[in-house]
Amino acid sequence: MKKICLLFGVIILLTSSLGVQSVIEGYETEYWALLVGVTEIANNPLLDLPYNKLVIENFRDMLLVSDFWQEDHIKTLIGREATYRNIIGGFKWLDQKADENDVCVFYINTHGGLNGLIVDLPPFDETDGDGDEVLYTWTSGVGLGNLFNRFPDLPRGIPIFGSLPYIHDISDDQLKRLLNKLDAKGVCVIIDSCFSGGFNDYNSSIKKGTRPLNEYPEKAYLNWGRSFAQELHGPGRVILMSCRDSEKSQAACFTYFTIESSQGYADENHDGLCSAEEVFQYAAPLTESWLKEYKNWDQHPQIYDGYPGELLITQGEKPPSIPIPLSETHVGEVNTEQYFLFQCSDPEQHKIRLCVDWDDSTNESTGFFESGEIINISHTWVHEGTYNLWVIAEDEYGAQQYSFGFPLCFPISIVNNEYHHVDQSQMMIYQPEGFYECEITHNIHQAQSFIPTTTSIDQVNIWALSLTDTETSLKVSLRDNLTGDDLVSISKTIPALDMSKKIPEGWTSFDFSAVNVIPGETYYVVCSHEDEASSSVWFYADPDYPGYANPDHDPYTNGQAYISKNGGISWIPHKIYADDFCFATYGYV
Repeated sequence: MKKICLLFGVIILLTSSLGVQSVIEGYETEYWALLVGVTEIANNPLLDLPYNKLVIENFRDMLLVSDFWQEDHIKTLIGREATYRNIIGGFKWLDQKADENDVCVFYINTHGGLNGLIVDLPPFDETDGDGDEVLYTWTSGVGLGNLFNRFPDLPRGIPIFGSLPYIHDISDDQLKRLLNKLDAKGVCVIIDSCFSGGFNDYNSSIKKGTRPLNEYPEKAYLNWGRSFAQELHGPGRVILMSCRDSEKSQAACFTYFTIESSQGYADENHDGLCSAEEVFQYAAPLTESWLKEYKNWDQHPQIYDGYPGELLITQGEKPPSIPIPLSETHVGEVNTEQYFLFQCSDPEQHKIRLCVDWDDSTNESTGFFESGEIINISHTWVHEGTYNLWVIAEDEYGAQQYSFGFPLCFPISIVNNEYHHVDQSQMMIYQPEGFYECEITHNIHQAQSFIPTTTSIDQVNIWALSLTDTETSLKVSLRDNLTGDDLVSISKTIPALDMSKKIPEGWTSFDFSAVNVIPGETYYVVCSHEDEASSSVWFYADPDYPGYANPDHDPYTNGQAYISKNGGISWIPHKIYADDFCFATYGYV
């Protein structure tokens, strides 16, 4: 019986930066995967890629939904496990497990560049005058890597990052040898990186679905990708690239749409299977259009297809839609059960359940409901504060959507009793542009205006998270004039934003002695850092938030967001990004 053998390598190289034994129509195939996520490089914190951990986990989870894949057929190396030695060991594991009839997946998520020696090491195959191209591992920053980091005046081979040691990197020559040891009839390489178009073998014939490559720039940091590709190409291989060789790639945008397409959206011939070619035809135009619309960024994915026929990746299993909240309540009391209604549908009419994080260290999953059925969930909180309900829909086969940002968030403020109430609030988050210009530092202050209806305020809740590796102290002030004195101020520790997690930390309550305010007058919540090393982000909703019914799409009609870039001396309104920050004020009736 004929078997299909595929090496599917996904390389996410960020420089700015698919098992189950199955039988299908007479083809018997086992799928094996080595997934590598270099989220950090030792002694080089500026090169950290923390969100890559989540990208790899999403890729793994998506694969396991397909009957092609088994959990014990997937090996992952993430963070400090992604060492040079462990990656080589991972390839040995693949070589031992997979025979010439099997499908192999190699997924590496890291930075890339030239070796620090700026010379071609044996075999002498670099015709561009530069050194061998390399992929960085966690141990790239150990030993000499730390030496170059400590002494920045040493000669450098990598124009962007500086020189990291060749001995701890995976070079193009070595990766080619590792790939060639695998007895694969089909090879698919997916590269999501800056200048990734250069990985394509531009001397090879180009098949359907390809895009012409640009002329290759002569600068070394652009040439490295082209030369790397020449080392990786081989008969029967498919290479997908997130951008042209002269372009920079935005984070893991191409990978996101690759995951989505592999869930069944790429199945153009409706055979229930997704091939590498179909995945590209779906993911490429969406990558281009999304980045152009939301980032004003030009990025054009590329493909080289040397594989006869279609190279199968997954069985399609489309996920349910994002749950729609039908509840209107955003305020409740402690020790009182709160009820919420949600509705979502499945494109294949499979049963659905909701996975809920209640933001108080408790999680639960509902039973399965029919597609389109209204789902009622409830929860009781025991402490006052503002909470985010994180709700993810999953079908009976485990398929769920993987979003760019966070899952569906439904906020609610909980009060101690009926007399202590939430007066003013804007609790929704919608920020497709990311955190641009919403950072809080020692010099950059952020503020939100509001108009109270109560006569006193004794608590302000803020959704802000530290941008450093650890929690930090945030100062929150209440003013009646942006450039005036504080009516009250309080500093409190806020948690860190962990980009490796799907669900972030939540709100922080700032309690203080009651401050008298005049109903109908304008007041301001001001956020700043007294420590020069501290940095945080204040979450917000911009005017395009789809849930706002008012004609101006204003998240909060009784105020707006402001920014000061000179330590609070002068202020200007946010014009493009943050329309209103996430806040809630509490007071007594």
